[in-house]
Amino acid sequence: MTEQEITKLENLRAELSSTKKKILELQQEMKQLEETIYSKCEHKWEIDRTNVGEHTEYICLKCQLSKK
Repeated sequence: MTEQEITKLENLRAELSSTKKKILELQQEMKQLEETIYSKCEHKWEIDRTNVGEHTEYICLKCQLSKK
C-alpha cells in the first residue's frame, strides 16, 4: 500500500459521492419536469403493451408518461 494508492482511493470515493449527488439532482429535475408535462398534456391513453403485470397500465401517446 502506497501513499499514491491511498490518495487515488480517496479521490475515487470523492468522485463517486459527487456523481451520486449529481444523479439525485437529475432525478429530481426529471420528476419535476414530468409533473409539469403531465399536468399540461391533453393525454391520449393507450394500453402499455411493454408492461405485463397484474394490472393494466396505460401510457400517453403524446407525452409518453404513464397514467397516474
